[in-house]
Amino acid sequence: MVAVGLLTAAAGSAQAAPISEIKANFVGGEYATHYTVDVTGLGPNFTAKWHLSLECVDPGCPDPDGTLADPKPNVDPGCKNNNVLSTQQNLTTGQKPEFVWHHPSAADQPSWPTPCDHAREGPRGHQGEITVTVSDANTTCTASYKGTKTSTGTSISDGTASPPDCHPNTATTPGSCELRLAKHIIDYSEVSPTIGHPLPYVHRIGPNEFAVAEGVEIQFLIVVDETGPCDAIDLRDPLPLEFEARSANTNTPFGFVYPTALETLSNGSQQAHAELPAVKADQHEQTHLHIYGKFSGVGDRFNQARADPNGVLSNKIRIHVVTQEKVTRLKASAKQVSGQVKEVKVKKDSVESSRSGPWHAPLEAALPPPTASRPLSGPGAGNGCGRREDGPREGQEAVQGPLTLPRPPTPT
Repeated sequence: MVAVGLLTAAAGSAQAAPISEIKANFVGGEYATHYTVDVTGLGPNFTAKWHLSLECVDPGCPDPDGTLADPKPNVDPGCKNNNVLSTQQNLTTGQKPEFVWHHPSAADQPSWPTPCDHAREGPRGHQGEITVTVSDANTTCTASYKGTKTSTGTSISDGTASPPDCHPNTATTPGSCELRLAKHIIDYSEVSPTIGHPLPYVHRIGPNEFAVAEGVEIQFLIVVDETGPCDAIDLRDPLPLEFEARSANTNTPFGFVYPTALETLSNGSQQAHAELPAVKADQHEQTHLHIYGKFSGVGDRFNQARADPNGVLSNKIRIHVVTQEKVTRLKASAKQVSGQVKEVKVKKDSVESSRSGPWHAPLEAALPPPTASRPLSGPGAGNGCGRREDGPREGQEAVQGPLTLPRPPTPT
């Protein structure tokens, strides 16, 4: 069994992360943004895998009313970098991983095969998220960056760039199996015509932290990367007790389907269990386990997948399960925020109020008061649930209108 520990670049951490956050540089003459990371603690040989996902990254997205004179953030399916959405680089010490997103319009470069629409830009530029996974034999790190604008000194604090998230791999020797697991919650639509648009009841707070609405179906995704020779493995994901799984399936990007079952454990919770075949020497396989279901209770939950007999663990994700609430007449003090709340019922195609009453949320002593953020659904959706924005001074009443949820408490 391998104990997975996190290595971050947070202030005061005992060990700095082996890679930096993603740094972006827009080069006007190329109509392109260059993304790089500094690698200081991996090697001598390491791999960098880049992926561009066309999805909303700015508040207010999708807004279909943008013009060249007044752009509004909206996903641009045609802005796909000449169809280069994923790359892999095999590098050595001293080399810097880099990904380039070309985003000229038809007027900028008439010969460019996948022109972009500048009317669909937002404050962060074109709508899309860049993710990099950098790994050597011992450690895997991931980081992400939103949009196409040049990074600044506040890119991490304002949510444009994520701090790197690193964890140890299994110890490997030449000719042994290399196995990595990564767990996510899908937070954007994967179906037309809303592909790339944010899902209204899922919000990613950080690389391993999400907020989701109670009673609304979500999708867990576990990505398994194997480089052989690897024995057949049992992939298990023991789900939180309050999660009601509806279905699960396992497949590869090439369409192979593997046996998958939902099992009931002794404590009444469910477990997704997939059986993956052996992988031959020097062969690389990627497999996806999809789990669909919903949470039946609010609170903080943690989830982590495991592959046996190797004992490899995925990253651990933290999930804040929250009710759908609208808060008005919000006031902030040094100890709490308070106001009037309406808890709403979520239906398939609509949201309706079920009760109302006074509301307050205590604050953690070490944190400043959280202030108003956007609703999980309806006008202004897409930036809420856990992300704080500018709000009232202490004791001052906030602007009236729909607001989101209290900051989820830290579990003890």
